[in-house]
Amino acid sequence: MNNLPEIAEVEEPETDDAAAGTTAGNAPKNTPAGNNKKLLLGENCNYLGVLAYNAGNYADALTLFEKALPVYYQCYEEDHQKVATVLSNIACAYKKLGDNNKSLEYYLKSLEIREEKLGEHQDTASSCYNAATAYSALGDRAKALEFLRRTVYIAEKTLGAEHQTTLQYKNKLQTLENSEQN
Repeated sequence: MNNLPEIAEVEEPETDDAAAGTTAGNAPKNTPAGNNKKLLLGENCNYLGVLAYNAGNYADALTLFEKALPVYYQCYEEDHQKVATVLSNIACAYKKLGDNNKSLEYYLKSLEIREEKLGEHQDTASSCYNAATAYSALGDRAKALEFLRRTVYIAEKTLGAEHQTTLQYKNKLQTLENSEQN
């Protein structure tokens, strides 16, 4: 079976004032000064994880992402979008390290948050696609197809049928469908 290549990779940290607790809609659940320092630590670990990942240091990236996650759980609600981002980043690192089972586990956690909080959104489509890649890598073609079809559906609704990303998702779906027939 052809494994699906990744389109989405680790997600860059947002460049807002969330670490200071000042961004509307992104404010941490605990805002005393001590928690701002904790949150800044989490943000920095995630950022350094992205740098390590982009440099090909996947084990270091995973360590940094895993250090960021408990801080995010302390400072944000467990179903916050920023938690979903770190979960997705952990999944990407596991995938690069060849642990597709762990990768899938974290992709699905990230997807669950995004479906609940964002609904049909391009970030949800990206998470859905990443889950499809993990299922494909594990040899579960049926689940990969299911998640790819959901990805295309969401992308068409949010980005449009002719958007470049939507077309990439459609191409991957068609490739997997055609490989199933061979």
